[in-house]
Amino acid sequence: MKRRLLLSMIALGAAGLLKAQNPYPIIPIDSVQFVNATKLGLPIPNDTPDYISPIPSNSQYKDTVRFEGIVVTNPKIYGLSSNRKAAFMQRKGGGPWSGVQVMCEPAGTGVTLPVLNAEAKFYENFIVRYKVRVTGVIRTFNGVNQKVGETQVNLIRNNINWENSVEQLSLTPDTLVYSEIQAMDLMKGNPNGTWVQQRLTGEQWEGALVKIKNVTVYSIDNTGGGGTRSFWSVVDDFGNVLDVRDFSAYYRRDDLEDTVPKIVNTFFPPAIGTRLEYIQGIITEYAVGPVTRYGIMPMYPTDLGPCNICPPKILNITQTPNVAQSTDSVEVTAMITSDTTLKEVTLHYNGTGGNIFTLVNMTPTATPNKWLGKIPPFAAGTIVKYYTRALDNRNLRTVIPDTLATNSNYLVTDGGINSIATLQFSASTNGATIWDGDSLTNMDIRGVITGTNFNAGTTRLLTLQSGTGANSAIFIQRPVNNDVTEKWAIGDSVKITSGVVREIFNITTLNEIRGTVVSKNNPLPAFEETLSMDSFALATKIAYNRKWEGVLLKWNNVYVTNINPDAPSDNGEWSVNADSTKTGLRVDDMSISLRNINDTITKGQKLNFIQGPMYFSFGNFKIIPRNLSDMDMCNLDTAKPSLSLNGNNPDTVELGSGPYVDPGAASSDVRDGNIATSVHVTGAVNTNVMGAYVLTYRVADFCGNMADSATRIVVVKDSSNVGINESEFNAANVKLYPNPATTAITVSATFVKTQPVTITLVDLLGKEISTRTVRGAQFNETISIENLNSGIYFCTISNASGSKTLKFVVNGK
Repeated sequence: MKRRLLLSMIALGAAGLLKAQNPYPIIPIDSVQFVNATKLGLPIPNDTPDYISPIPSNSQYKDTVRFEGIVVTNPKIYGLSSNRKAAFMQRKGGGPWSGVQVMCEPAGTGVTLPVLNAEAKFYENFIVRYKVRVTGVIRTFNGVNQKVGETQVNLIRNNINWENSVEQLSLTPDTLVYSEIQAMDLMKGNPNGTWVQQRLTGEQWEGALVKIKNVTVYSIDNTGGGGTRSFWSVVDDFGNVLDVRDFSAYYRRDDLEDTVPKIVNTFFPPAIGTRLEYIQGIITEYAVGPVTRYGIMPMYPTDLGPCNICPPKILNITQTPNVAQSTDSVEVTAMITSDTTLKEVTLHYNGTGGNIFTLVNMTPTATPNKWLGKIPPFAAGTIVKYYTRALDNRNLRTVIPDTLATNSNYLVTDGGINSIATLQFSASTNGATIWDGDSLTNMDIRGVITGTNFNAGTTRLLTLQSGTGANSAIFIQRPVNNDVTEKWAIGDSVKITSGVVREIFNITTLNEIRGTVVSKNNPLPAFEETLSMDSFALATKIAYNRKWEGVLLKWNNVYVTNINPDAPSDNGEWSVNADSTKTGLRVDDMSISLRNINDTITKGQKLNFIQGPMYFSFGNFKIIPRNLSDMDMCNLDTAKPSLSLNGNNPDTVELGSGPYVDPGAASSDVRDGNIATSVHVTGAVNTNVMGAYVLTYRVADFCGNMADSATRIVVVKDSSNVGINESEFNAANVKLYPNPATTAITVSATFVKTQPVTITLVDLLGKEISTRTVRGAQFNETISIENLNSGIYFCTISNASGSKTLKFVVNGK
């Protein structure tokens, strides 16, 4: 048996020799990450690895490399997305510069994730604790100004001349090594004061396995991702705070993992004040707004050290009413549990500014573990801050959110929620709305739809704006399934009465809304044209810039400065600036009609203007054009939209029946998608007067390309009047000849009682070709068809009594 196995291995080896050698250079895993101290210490730091920046170490293969290491994490537990997957690997023995993230990212490869995964053998060979060799492209997931970010290696596609891009090198499991470091090696200070990234001592741990001992849970936000994510942090004994990130599905609640069976995603962070013996995981670098930072990502449940003596746990804090008026006392409730007796539960509030809080005792309610406290009324316009505190009989305490009540506040308003500006009201330096997480009813929010068909991954957005100026617009998130917003179109004036407010990746959004269309085809608000592009391009003024999210902005005379700021990956973004040498404002192809538009533009190309709503994601403000006309690029779109009629043509309606209901028309455009809501109809049907009525349908796309018009004949008839009905044309011996025909047809009839008679020719799509009116009990009309192509057509003969439609064929063309 062993001999046969050996012979098989020799045969496989011989076959392998027939393949060409993988040409990409093998480098140490350290070289994938290493950045020299001089670069890290620059005023505007650049932490792109030395191997590729500023000059590629290998001039031929540049940023494509091979390297070896031990698999640290299972790619199937990756929880950040279902569209890509990633895992980490480590140099044997761990230590500085020892780890790196490997990503299976289909964007820009031309294949789907399953195909790339299968080609690369990512899931198959990336097994924890086993040694592998990876072939991929070194890239940086860019943060602010594209100067800093996390190093990643993107797997390349399979090449038939050599092995897949993930090769397993050992059948023996190895040991994972966690390097013990301190929080101050990564970050110093805290977010409420001075909080500084320690690049000189921290960059070496990016992607590496580390352990940090003796930390305490510092802050918790369980509202991320609509309640499926938790953003939390820990603090060491010296006051240095470190964010905890939810890379792993074990630390999320949204089921994005690919494990079989699925992980039970029920994780919530330990209570604030919980003492952990250690936290371990992988160090990551990222940006929130203009601030870059290091965070730690625990991967498995065992990565949080045990808590021997735990403080009370405070969960599910609610405020009633969530829209407080000046006459309201506000009730605050919380679910509080402890493994011992609670000594004191208090509510602390401040409505006067500053940091002096008034204390009131919270009392238990009839619901087990539920406590209640009351805040007295405050004047309209007051921002009331509050936090809760629980103390047990060992004097261990938990404070939610913290003693400064960070982002725990409400606005007293007697006017209710009656404007977008009120919805966007912020009391924080990052511009987040004060209503984040609130479910609001009895609203009266009015505005005009200014943009539709925005897709950010699986998120579907439209924009609503009321008037002009800062805080005049807001994003509305559409659900996956159709809802009230599905038929809302640009120019619709709408009224929203309820919705849930959420901060999603630093953008205020209205979700689960109820509303109605008040009127259609309204003019849009004027574009803001006086703002500084550099303010948005450099993202230096987050609170100021955020006031313009969703607002229609415009800049004239700009140049394309970069066709792919995310290179080597391609996320469809590009950048512009009035000065072609400056950092550009990003332009995102979120509109479904503009996907990958950066493939058709060139660096240095001049645009007379660019306009659209302002957006923010992944550390960058971005303008999101709605169509080509927002970019002065309609010369790229000359295709006509399609237009076809719904319902019957010709159609009939009884004399004197409630108004004619038009079945409408369907229309779509190559770039703009479904534009049926833009179809305009001319003509009217008077159901009180017998006769044949003509309705004409026209539509143009955003670039002004007009579809061929279509016509519907609607006959108002009186079936109760004997002798005047649809049988009149049958008795009139209506004929059409010759059929088939080449140059002309003749339509004839005798003894037609009801005058006048309309003869209309239409094609298969309902497009009107010709129409004429004749009079007389007998007629014999010849109609030229010389301009018609070969095919099937229809001739409708109609009057007030009814209609008759005959099919004819044109051939010989």
